[in-house]
Amino acid sequence: MTKEFFPQIGKIPFEGKDSKNVMAFHYYQPDKVVMGKTMKEWLKFAMAWWHTLGDASGDQFGGSTRTYEWNKANDAIQRAKDKMDAGFEIMKKLGIEYFCFHDIDLIEEGDTIEEYEARMKAITDYALEKMKEAHVKLLWGTANVFSNKRYMNGAATNPNFDVVARAAVQIKNAIDATIKLGVLFHIHLIALIACVNAALCADALVLGVDFALTVIATGTGSIADSNLCAGVLLFVSVALALLYALNGQVLGINLYAFANDLGAFDGAVASALDKGSAAFVANMAMALGYTIAIAVAFADIAACGKA
Repeated sequence: MTKEFFPQIGKIPFEGKDSKNVMAFHYYQPDKVVMGKTMKEWLKFAMAWWHTLGDASGDQFGGSTRTYEWNKANDAIQRAKDKMDAGFEIMKKLGIEYFCFHDIDLIEEGDTIEEYEARMKAITDYALEKMKEAHVKLLWGTANVFSNKRYMNGAATNPNFDVVARAAVQIKNAIDATIKLGVLFHIHLIALIACVNAALCADALVLGVDFALTVIATGTGSIADSNLCAGVLLFVSVALALLYALNGQVLGINLYAFANDLGAFDGAVASALDKGSAAFVANMAMALGYTIAIAVAFADIAACGKA
């Protein structure tokens, strides 16, 4: 049964800039048309699960300074469902149509991988019900592979491969959860590309291979579960990382240029030209090939998303 946590607060109205009501919008009028679109269309507000429902006013200087009603149940799954009820109540009363989360914002991860995966399934099942009722969409989701102490030396770049594999478990489950909830943006996939880019720019064979192994673990799991959209991009990322390990500069021109900024591209071109026009032409041809491979992967993902 859905719980109401803010019964004393109704839907927040628009009252204009002269209103003295602190529980009203003074400037945001959702249905007002501005330059051909409503304000609601221009300003797609999304509620962040961790800041709104989970942080309990903690910061870098200390722990939580308040307690929330939705965190008081004895059972982890019930606590997560209560938090979900509170979140959807807040979104309804503020007129917010999108939300975003890290995996363990939704529910505590538990002591084992099996418990973590079972909990993620339970809470995403519940989230799907709430989303259908409220007509709310998931803007983006990702995996928190930084808060737990196991990640003190990194996740995909951790020197302990047990930790790398554990991060892959979370990323894979986050991908599954967000696909299940009809996500609009895959932040975890963007993060994976960023990790590849970091490996490329670091000019480090170990980092590139380390990341490649992580993606192999994640991609294999995704494809085993028929999430081919995620799997395609993950394996393309592996290929790019391994190719870089064999041919240093080419991918530096490609991904560093397109993932960061054009200024970096200018520097890469100048560097290539220093080695002669033949080397420059060869490098640019290979870079173009890799860019096409990435484009094909993204096109495949888009096609799967529309299916």
